[in-house]
Amino acid sequence: MWAYFIYACETVIVFYVAQARLKKFVSTSERRFDEIIYNIIFLSILAPHFLLPLASWRNGSEVAKFKNMWTKFQVRYLRVTGTPIEFPILLSITWFLCFFSWICSIAVVLSQFYLQPDFSIYHTFAYYHILAMLNGFCSLWYINCTAFGLASKALQAHMKVTLKEEKPSKKLASYRNLWVDLSHMMQQLGKAYSNMYGIYCLVIFFTTIIASYGSLSEIIDHGVTFKELGLFIIVIYCMTLLFIICNEAHHASRRVGLNFQDILLNVNLTTVDVA
Repeated sequence: MWAYFIYACETVIVFYVAQARLKKFVSTSERRFDEIIYNIIFLSILAPHFLLPLASWRNGSEVAKFKNMWTKFQVRYLRVTGTPIEFPILLSITWFLCFFSWICSIAVVLSQFYLQPDFSIYHTFAYYHILAMLNGFCSLWYINCTAFGLASKALQAHMKVTLKEEKPSKKLASYRNLWVDLSHMMQQLGKAYSNMYGIYCLVIFFTTIIASYGSLSEIIDHGVTFKELGLFIIVIYCMTLLFIICNEAHHASRRVGLNFQDILLNVNLTTVDVA
């Protein structure tokens, strides 16, 4: 109940700020190029407040399916290996990212307040939770990909130990099934969050292009000012989010896919040589 109330209050603030920016943008007779760029950027940053929750709620059933697959996988992992999956660092990482998301959000918004002359103090309250939400979704992706990497690493370690034992073929099929389940979970991760992260990346990428174009154009025409420094902060912030998402997805896919395939291929080659 409180979550809906807080979201409703935030929506009122976002509507008020968006209306003020649109009114200023439309009513000004002689609009400068930099003012047009700044209005487009700060309006685009307001869009995730409405788009991302709708996109995430739409795929709620797929997210629940993904969580249930994790539970079943952990049970099967315990039966095959005899030990539960341990994520010793995920709890600390989760708490750290929770606080860091808000700290980073406050720092970025306040930097725009001090560097952008037309950025009022009451406008900042419409952006704190949005940037924190963007940071939170990026953190969620990082945690999920890290969990896949840790699970794959633990599974590979158990499989290597089993291969050194006598008659390991009895357990190889079980390990292969666990690997297949892990691969299916990665596919389900993409399916569960496809709409949300698709819109997420589009908004971030659009903001990055506009901020880069605006800052470089102003530097060429008028030289470096504090306004351009504020835009560069937005560019660096957005590119960091995109890099984390792409980098973690790449490493998770490699750990679950290619690394495990190499082990299975070596097992098959060894079996052929022995035969």
